[in-house]
Amino acid sequence: MLKNKLNRYQKLAKVMAVFLLILLAGYYIISASYTNSIIGGLENIKEHPFPVAIAAGKMETNSRELRLTVERLCTDRTIDTLDEVKRGLAENQGSSNQALETIVSLYLTDPPAAVKLKEQYNDMLEQQEYLIELCEQDGVSDETVMLYVKENIIPLLDEIDTALEILIHNAILMFDTLYLQSLSYKRIMFILTTVLISVIVVTLLLYRYVLSKREVEAEYC
Repeated sequence: MLKNKLNRYQKLAKVMAVFLLILLAGYYIISASYTNSIIGGLENIKEHPFPVAIAAGKMETNSRELRLTVERLCTDRTIDTLDEVKRGLAENQGSSNQALETIVSLYLTDPPAAVKLKEQYNDMLEQQEYLIELCEQDGVSDETVMLYVKENIIPLLDEIDTALEILIHNAILMFDTLYLQSLSYKRIMFILTTVLISVIVVTLLLYRYVLSKREVEAEYC
């Protein structure tokens, strides 16, 4: 009777050992898969949304500077001011073009939107060039410049700013998505770890029980 009971526990212990090995293998596979997924997500953020967010932020700064510049031209159009404005606009354009190249090449969420942003910026540059020509004309009034800025420059800058806000929002959304994914993986791994430890403890207890029964059987023999 004791021997039959002992055999049953031995078989159960073997089954638990096999189950433990399967669980360990599954734990390793899932852990490796989740780790690779998180690392891949981090690399993707490093290569795409992160540079795009920085470039979009730079363009937002340049847009604010452009607004201040064109507002200045509405009331101040001396030769010295125009020379200073031209230099500032050239620097602003160089910085924005560099940022645009980054956005167009790396923005994967909506590539056509990046192309459209570049087109909007080029349209704004054309209006900006005409504004400088207008300001260089003798006798042009403040009202004329203000009206041109209001009707032709500001609306384009508003469109550009809106597009940049969407770009930055999408970049932040990718950060948040990876964060939530990491939290989900963390919960799953915690559950798997708890189950794994529980199975190990139960298996060890079964082996201990089998060994103790063997000792008892040996004493009777």
